[in-house]
Amino acid sequence: MPRKTLIVCPSADAQRCDRTLDWSQGAIAFVDIDRNDQLNPSNELIIERLNPIRYGDLQSNRYRVRFNRLGQSLGTNQTINYTNEDFAHSHQRKIIISQQGRIRMTK
Repeated sequence: MPRKTLIVCPSADAQRCDRTLDWSQGAIAFVDIDRNDQLNPSNELIIERLNPIRYGDLQSNRYRVRFNRLGQSLGTNQTINYTNEDFAHSHQRKIIISQQGRIRMTK
C-alpha cells in the first residue's frame, strides 16, 4: 500500500497551507499524495475549508497536523489552545493530539 499522509493545516484562503501557528482564520485537510506538504491538483482534498472562528482565538504549537495511513500523528504531540476573553470569565480549552492519533480536550 502506498504511503499517504493526511494533512490538516491552517488556511485563510482554502488554497494553501499557511505557515502560521494561528488557526483562527480557518483550515483545510487533504491527502498529500506527492508528499510536499502543500495542497495542489495531484492531492485529494478532504475538507475544503473549516470556517474561521468568530469568537476567540486558536493558537497551536505546530503549523500543521500530519496523520499516517494508520491514523497516527506524525511528529510530536500537538496542542491547539482556544481562548475567548469576551465571556464574563475567560473561556479556555486545549485540544491535544497524541502521536497515536488520539484527540482529547481539556480545560
